Amino acid sequence: MLLFLSNESKLDTFYFALAEAKLALARLYHEFNFHLLPGQAPMQVSIGITQAPKHGVYMVVTPRQRLQARCS
Repeated sequence: MLLFLSNESKLDTFYFALAEAKLALARLYHEFNFHLLPGQAPMQVSIGITQAPKHGVYMVVTPRQRLQARCS
C-alpha cells in the first residue's frame, strides 16, 4: 500500500483499484449464495502485513435463484 501513496497519480490508481475490487465483490454477492461448510471450527487469523484465515475458509457457493418477472 505504501507504493500507492508515493504521489497523486498513484493514489488515484489505488482508489480506482479499491473501487474495482468492491464492485467485483458486490457482483459475486449478487450472483451467488455463500455458506460455510458444517462443522467448521472458529476461524483463526494469521496476522502479518494483512490478516488472513490460517487454514482457509471452506464454503459452498451456489448460484442464486432468479425471480421471474411478472407481466400483467
